[in-house]
Amino acid sequence: MPSIRADLTVNKARGPYGYVWLAGVGTADTYTAAVLGPLLLNGVSAGLAFVPTASLVVGDVQPEHAGPASGLLQTTRQLGGAIGLAVIVSVYAAGAVPGAFVPGVRAAFLTAGALTVIACLTTALLRTTGRSQAIGTRVTVARR
Repeated sequence: MPSIRADLTVNKARGPYGYVWLAGVGTADTYTAAVLGPLLLNGVSAGLAFVPTASLVVGDVQPEHAGPASGLLQTTRQLGGAIGLAVIVSVYAAGAVPGAFVPGVRAAFLTAGALTVIACLTTALLRTTGRSQAIGTRVTVARR
């Protein structure tokens, strides 16, 4: 049975491909040909990464600390998304041409892909206590 970290790393590894694919969008491209595929790839990749991330974070703490760990995960996810978006938009704005959308897009999506690669590498290098390995295989109910 693969580990949660392996599943998470594989799911995050799909993300950069969608961003690199989006970096090639041009003015003559249609939505279906140039945008739909990468958005589906990124959406599925992100969606498949959310649950293993929560399992890895919450499963690696003592049960009485699961609530604060989950709150920290959500805060980190929101803060990381805001900072990442700010970086990507700044890169886009640096290459943008007034009245045209496409000129800044290539650098912006390549930056998004690079940030996703960094997230994937970080996930692969995570150290855990090993408690999260049992999350998917056994559920115990504590009774007082």
